[in-house]
Amino acid sequence: MNSLNSQIKKLLSEKNKEGLNDIFKFLHITAIIDIFRQSTDIERLKLIEHLPSKSVSKLFNNLDTSTKNNWLNSLSDQNKQKILKALQPSERINLIHDLPKHTVKNLVDLLEPEDLAETKKILGYPKYSVGRLMTSDFVAVNKDWTIKRVCEHIKERTKKDQLIHVVYVVDEAWKLLGQIELQKIILADEDSRISNIIDNNVAPLNIADDQKKAISYMNIHRLPAMPVVEYDNRLVGIVTFDDVADVASSKITEGIHKGAAIVPLNVGYRYTGTIQLFAKRAGWLVTLVFISLASSGVLA
Repeated sequence: MNSLNSQIKKLLSEKNKEGLNDIFKFLHITAIIDIFRQSTDIERLKLIEHLPSKSVSKLFNNLDTSTKNNWLNSLSDQNKQKILKALQPSERINLIHDLPKHTVKNLVDLLEPEDLAETKKILGYPKYSVGRLMTSDFVAVNKDWTIKRVCEHIKERTKKDQLIHVVYVVDEAWKLLGQIELQKIILADEDSRISNIIDNNVAPLNIADDQKKAISYMNIHRLPAMPVVEYDNRLVGIVTFDDVADVASSKITEGIHKGAAIVPLNVGYRYTGTIQLFAKRAGWLVTLVFISLASSGVLA
């Protein structure tokens, strides 16, 4: 790691953007976090500029609240906007909820009108509902479209780093009618209508459903994503397996911590410093020591 840090610092001093981009393209998020922890504030500012948007998103999702707040306050508005743009709507909500009010206000003021409207909309859903988890990054097509038009729409709608597994079929009012696997669309005759290959056997989640329902259902059926509808069956978003896995993981970890009388970490072990780990475990460790001493006294 030291040699990697030295290489990155050398590239920074040389202002070698291409070299930095090549390194960060293949680095795991844990390595990126370690590099940031060992960098100065000035170096972090420069590094943020060269990180791919996806890495920026992962970086801030895996930091504790205090570190997030300190780093954000040291960034320019331009770099803050880069972070906000890289985050999924649900991730953006989590970021806002964790931070002090003055930092939140600054971030909200930097949101583009479309992102601001979406953020406000999601905040209107119950805290632990599916609505808080969903994303609007999905592809929906009209039931009367031809395969050719659907393929053109997929190309226009899909982002470069976005994986599409299924396409959702809706009517003019955006009511969910079914879904189609991407493979079926590719193999179909381009002049035929999408309604000929639609799969009507789709069970959507409701925006008000508890997140536990999404976790349970997607875990059992191993679905990459599930559509989310409002009360009138209007399609408003999707919940991905990654989103559900993150929530499930945090709930399991917190449950284990509570069961063991340990204060939750709020961030993964790999991202937690030694002092923070000790502070979270100290009470339980001291209790164990006294129990051990008492047991020794009884046996003696």
